[in-house]
Order: sequence, then structure tokens, then C-alpha cells
Amino acid sequence: RPDLALVCNDLHPAAVALLREAAAGWTPPRSLTEAEYGELRIAADRGEASALIGFAGFACSHGGKYFAGYVRPHPSQRDRAGAGANAVTRDAAHLTRASFHCLDYHALPTTVGVLPGDLWYFDKPYEGTTGYKGTPNFDHAVFWAWAAALSLIVPVLVSEFAAPTGWRSVWSANRKQELRSGSNNEEVRVRTEHVFEYVG
Repeated sequence: RPDLALVCNDLHPAAVALLREAAAGWTPPRSLTEAEYGELRIAADRGEASALIGFAGFACSHGGKYFAGYVRPHPSQRDRAGAGANAVTRDAAHLTRASFHCLDYHALPTTVGVLPGDLWYFDKPYEGTTGYKGTPNFDHAVFWAWAAALSLIVPVLVSEFAAPTGWRSVWSANRKQELRSGSNNEEVRVRTEHVFEYVG
């Protein structure tokens, strides 16, 4: 709905830069060489953040994990950069009205306000998965308690594989998850992803 305000937040500056610039009309490249990927990874290690770094780090990496290794094009598979560019361009159309922030979730209520009619949705780091490179470890217990308190003011939805007592699933779907061993072998398993709401 065009009359609704949309606020987007992520703790990773490259993710925010990617979404903000895409919403403003930036077009991702449809191909990215391994050498270009390596140069962008070096820039990321220096602390730089840009839409292109975010695109390389997330859209062109194994499992969508930030600079977790370049995905080489393969004749039997779709090109990762081209598929990522399609996804970013598609999603950008829904973000043109959004304001973007790069904050810890604790700071959001004070920064953006909590208003009647709000719906707060959190796609937090999933427990038991690899976190963002360059961001602090996520305290899941603290988050769930904080989200439960916020849900007493406005509706709160949280994506996860499982939730503590007091939360119920309102939507679920199977999701493929890539697992990589030290020998770079990949295993794909299916887990059930949920959206939870707090019921007390």
C-alpha cells in the first residue's frame, strides 16, 4: 500500500548500502569475475561498504553468506551474479518508499518510533547458522525477551527455525540450506522456516 511507511534496518553496512542504492535506481552487474570478487573482498576487509561490495559479498557467494567464497559459473547451473541481479532489481521496486538504517535492533524504537498500526518484522540471524562476517555475535535469548516486550505494544513477527515458549508459528515453508565442510564439499539439507508471533 502506497500510504504505508516502510522502515528497513540491518546491522551490516554493506547490506544496507546495497538495498538503499538499489532502491534509488542502482543496477547490479550481471556478471562478476573471480578477480573482481577478490578485489571487493579486500575492500570489505578494509572496512569499506558499498552497493557493489554488498552485491558481491552476498549475491555472488556460497549460500548467500557474506564473502564465503566465490561461486564460479557452471554450465549446468544458473549464473549466480545474473540471478542475484534479477533478485535485487525485482525487490528494489518494493523499496522505493523505504527509509534505511544501519542500527542495532535495540536502537530502532527510539530512532524511528513505535506507532499505533505498526507491524514489526524481524529476519534475525538464525540460531545455529553462520553470522555476518564483521558483526558481533547475536544474543538470541536477549532478542527473544526484547521482542516479546515489544509485542505488548505492537504486533511483532520473527523469522526463525524454532522459537521459545510463548511464540507460535503463523506461517512455515521448507528451505534448502547449504552446508560446507572443511574440504569444500557441499551438502544440502531441508529445514522448516517459520514466521512466529508472540502469544504469551
